Parts: sequence; structure tokens; C-alpha cells
Amino acid sequence: MNRRFFVTIGMIVMSVMCVSAQSKIIFGGLSLPNGDFSEYDLDKYYNYDGKEGGAGKGFNVGFKYVQPFSDSKLNWFLSAELLYNGLNSDLKDEFEEKYDPESVKYETYFNVPVMGGINYSLADLSPDVSLWVEMGIGVNCRIMSKFNLEANNGSEYDVNYERSFCFAYQFGGGLKINNRYIVGLSYYDLGSDKIRGEKSYKGNSGLDEKIKTKKELSTTTLAVRVGYIF
Repeated sequence: MNRRFFVTIGMIVMSVMCVSAQSKIIFGGLSLPNGDFSEYDLDKYYNYDGKEGGAGKGFNVGFKYVQPFSDSKLNWFLSAELLYNGLNSDLKDEFEEKYDPESVKYETYFNVPVMGGINYSLADLSPDVSLWVEMGIGVNCRIMSKFNLEANNGSEYDVNYERSFCFAYQFGGGLKINNRYIVGLSYYDLGSDKIRGEKSYKGNSGLDEKIKTKKELSTTTLAVRVGYIF
């Protein structure tokens, strides 16, 4: 399923690049975690309890294809994006103060939503500036990188997380400037799913075990970005 997901992304991007497009947009900016995704409780987080993600500020980059309907102000779009967030620095500081590891590599979040939706030019604020709004729905692939800890006693602890696929949606708006640049803000709900994976212990215990949890990580974020239309 994971392989098919990324093949689908590639086919979408390649197909729209070959079409005589009304507009194609590349964009980037900040990913600001929101709600449970940004909250944390150290004990709950590392026991996989609750919905907190402990995510810190990150970035987003993406590509969007926009095509008008018969009404030039109403458009449909396809988009593929990457949103990256590391862990909150306070969470990492609290963890290191409590456990005093020899070294630690924290997990990070990669969210890859592929969406389709509607974009509408709401008003012309001046001859060169217009206000737009949009909403979209699609599928998000959530990827968490590996967690690794080396303790002072020589033992090592790894966690390998599984990918998750969730229903996702977004809505937002912004400004189009000179039909060449965009500035916008969007709210993303990238889905909620259980954390799954495998723990691996090297050293004292030498045991592997599956992560068993009822925790459903909720992933919501605000994307602040600028883009170039070509």
C-alpha cells in the first residue's frame, strides 16, 4: 500500500505537468502544530497514552495545479505537499533531564497529504491584488522517523514506527499578487490514527516487542506560506 501511495503521487504530478495548465504553483513556509499535535506530557508521550504529539515548529513545501471552471473565479486544484515537524524542544529537554541518556536521536514527523479541492477568487482588493479562499480533501501519509537512545550503562533502545494513512482535509485563504505570487494561511487536519511499530532493546534485555497502544495521534497544523505561480 505504501508503495502504491507514492507511485500515485508521482503519476499525479507528472500528468498535470504535461497538461496545458492555467497555473502551477510551488510554495513553502512554516508548519505550526496545533491542538493535541503540539501538546505533550512526558510520561504519557513515551508510554503512548493520550493524543499528544509533542510537535514543534517545522516547515512545509508543496506543488499545486489549478484549473478554472467556466467561471474564471472558481477553480479546482490538485496538490501534493510535505509538512515536517520535529519534537518540541521543551519535551526533549525534560526527557534528557529525567533519563540522562548517553545519546538520543528523537523521532520526527513527516506528513505527505495529497488533496483535491476548490479554490475561489473572493474579491479584488486592487488591480494587482485579489483575495482567495479554498478547501480540499484527500489522503495523508504520516511517517515517523526512528527513535534511538543509548543509555549510560551501554544498552540501546530503538523504536521503528509504521506508516499511517488517514483521511485529511484543509481550508484556508490568502492573497494573490500580480497573478504571480501568493501569500496564504491554511488549517490542516491530517487525520488521527494509532501509533504502531516495534521496540528493540539491545544490551541488558535483548528483546523486541510490538508497540501496543490505544493512543491515536491527532495531527493538526497551520501552514503559513508563500508561493510562486508559473
